[in-house]
Amino acid sequence: MRAALLLALLFLPACGPDFARISNELRDQNLKLERENATLKEQLANREASVRNLQSQINMMTPRVTTLPEDRLANLFTAGKLQIRTATNADDFDNDGTQDGFRIFIRTLTEDGDLLPATGTLKIEAFDLADKETRLGTWTFTPEQMKKNYYAGFGLNHFAFNCPWAKKPAHSDITIKAELVDALTNRTLTAQTVITAKLK
Repeated sequence: MRAALLLALLFLPACGPDFARISNELRDQNLKLERENATLKEQLANREASVRNLQSQINMMTPRVTTLPEDRLANLFTAGKLQIRTATNADDFDNDGTQDGFRIFIRTLTEDGDLLPATGTLKIEAFDLADKETRLGTWTFTPEQMKKNYYAGFGLNHFAFNCPWAKKPAHSDITIKAELVDALTNRTLTAQTVITAKLK
């Protein structure tokens, strides 16, 4: 009996945890994770370098917007206000009895309110604020388009644009917003008004 017990005790360590094997496995796993982490860091660094390179190429291809210093602009007549004229309203462009959009009339003025034609990038937006889907359209006009749509005769002295609905309004009150980035000063001028549309 004693001999059997001693024999069992001799074999007990062999039946317990193999700490050496477990330690080796953990070390191998840590080394694998470190290699994977290093690979991911390298990939991230390469992507960031690619992004910087692409941004540099874009900057080289994109012309810089230059303007005069503020102290020199102060000596010039420049546009300081944007005005949406009261003649702006919903319109029937093809005379079929249905309003297709609106015609907007815009003036650019000095800070003192004097007329001064100025061009740039003009963005017009229309909103039906009583509707969940509020935006009825966005229209953008270039400086060249603004020059072509300027009317100076008969005392008009304004820009005029047709803006067809991208989405027909569900309510009659329509909010119109205008934003002009002046080509000379790079300043942003804004104006807003409300027009009434006929619903059909």
